[in-house]
Amino acid sequence: MLDDVRRSWVGPPDLQSDRAVQTARGRPAGCAESSRPSQTAHGGRFRLSEVNENATIPVTARSLSRNVRKRVWRAAPWRSGSTATWVLQVIGGTTWSSMILLRIAHRWFAILLKRGPVAVVFLMAPAFWAGLPCEEALQKYLAKEYASAAALAGQAVDKDGDDPACRHIYGLSLAALGKFSDAETNLQRAIALRPNHADYQYDLGYVLYQQKKYDQCVPVLKRAVELNGDNLMARFLLGRSYVSSHRTLLLGNFSQLALEQFRYIATKNPRFPTVHYHIAEIHSNNGFFEEAQRELNLELENFPASAQSRVALGELLLKTGQPEAALRELLLAEKHAPTIPLVHYTLAKAYRDNQDSDAALRSARRSLELDPGYADAHYLLGQLYQESGQTELARREMELFEKYRSTGP
Repeated sequence: MLDDVRRSWVGPPDLQSDRAVQTARGRPAGCAESSRPSQTAHGGRFRLSEVNENATIPVTARSLSRNVRKRVWRAAPWRSGSTATWVLQVIGGTTWSSMILLRIAHRWFAILLKRGPVAVVFLMAPAFWAGLPCEEALQKYLAKEYASAAALAGQAVDKDGDDPACRHIYGLSLAALGKFSDAETNLQRAIALRPNHADYQYDLGYVLYQQKKYDQCVPVLKRAVELNGDNLMARFLLGRSYVSSHRTLLLGNFSQLALEQFRYIATKNPRFPTVHYHIAEIHSNNGFFEEAQRELNLELENFPASAQSRVALGELLLKTGQPEAALRELLLAEKHAPTIPLVHYTLAKAYRDNQDSDAALRSARRSLELDPGYADAHYLLGQLYQESGQTELARREMELFEKYRSTGP
């Protein structure tokens, strides 16, 4: 049962720090403390933010806040080299704060240069005034004032709904506020206006991923990877989306598709958080236990405090008949994550295999103290009671197991 649950696990990667996110994506990340994800593993039993207080994952609007300027630069019209855009660069300068304003004003200046001095006076003011709400939205967004950013970006979109940069910032601001449906709409519009912009594709993919729309993630993230193969986070989410959506998309080779992405990441950045863990999970589910153990050891070399990987290694060692080695790993996991129910549940199994029934009972009870609705722990405790001759307690635990298994996490 545990293997089935773990196979479908889609919780957040155990990113160890903001620096790890920077390394993973190759660009800065700025994830606010409040943006820590709530997704869990094993039916809500494994909260990675409890395992590592520095654990984080780049939530779209927050993690990309430091990259907006770079993106605006990439999307800026003067990079085409036209005379009109050169004039924009000279007049507006190349300060980062002016880029979105210049992007919006580009269309007006193209008209100016064709229609002469009168048109300059007549058209120049509306172009710049129209760009102000989008410029202010960017500043609010960078200051993490997402409600104000969304309001200002909405004004800019009302004035010019065909500006992809404004649509993009509006979508990111809405995503930061949890308004995912409207965020999707605006990010899709930005992509329609600029279909070959890799970051727009990635951001839409991430918004879909946050909503667990994994089947919709796959084509969007595939396109993001096609446009920018160096975006390792896009590859990471694509790999996980393959695993999570294989039943919906009828992907018979989903594990191979996911492995291709994870292996590429491991080659480019061997210290990418949890990449070896995910490779190990695929190998383990396919029955390649030696390969799985090797990958978990690599993960733990990079991140010794990863209780998630310790538990996975302990499970693997139990499965391959090495209970003493499993117990050592799980005791280390307990040291790093003493409040995680799954750690104590797996410890109980290891004690049981090491013929220490009293310790197994203590660990199973501790798991249920931390999570009284943990169905698998009730089942294991019932078995332990039955083995120790406490039939009435065993019967009660089995009833609780049936109760919580039917209701689910």
